[in-house]
Amino acid sequence: MEDLKLNLSRNLRPQNAARSSHFLRLLRLFVATLPTDPPPAPSTGHERCSRVTLMKRSPATAFSLTAIVLSLGLTAATLFSQDKTLADPAAPLEYFPVPSTGTSTAPYSAAVRLGDTLYVSGQLGTVPGKGLAPGGIAAETRQTLENIKAILERHGSSLDQVAKCTVFLADIKDFAEFNAIYREYFKNASALPARTTVATSLVIGARIEIDCIAYVAPKK
Repeated sequence: MEDLKLNLSRNLRPQNAARSSHFLRLLRLFVATLPTDPPPAPSTGHERCSRVTLMKRSPATAFSLTAIVLSLGLTAATLFSQDKTLADPAAPLEYFPVPSTGTSTAPYSAAVRLGDTLYVSGQLGTVPGKGLAPGGIAAETRQTLENIKAILERHGSSLDQVAKCTVFLADIKDFAEFNAIYREYFKNASALPARTTVATSLVIGARIEIDCIAYVAPKK
């Protein structure tokens, strides 16, 4: 049991520690409910095995054992499937740099892929090579989403595959106008990305910045 605990702690990510502890508790409970050594052989000479002893346990105990086994399987599957990407050498981190402007190099990537997930850095409403799109929050929102769309499609994803957006507004009063443009790009009411919107100061006088996380199909 201690060897299993050590192996789990070495191979699972820190955020799965609670799940691994749950797994170990279930395993201990399962071991505790297993039948002990078989009773002495009866005078008739017929031997009995622990399997027979287990079969003679009450239906409630048998049901509990079954539930524990199923829980062990489900917990183990969750733990190891969640760590599959990091453990799989065929799925390393891929970094997609920000296109160079010739004057400076951005200290971050435009996007990073990890397995079937694409993380897109925050995008402003800038027209490539020209600066912020003129026209206020509506124009900047549209250009921001176009920039995100271009990055997603460049790396095998799309707006339809976005799972989460984080929106930063320079002025929360722009929320309604921003939201109207946002709806034009995410039209499927039954499959809208999760979203967080906050108001904060932004660089170069931008009125909006959006980053996102999207699904990307595995490479063949």
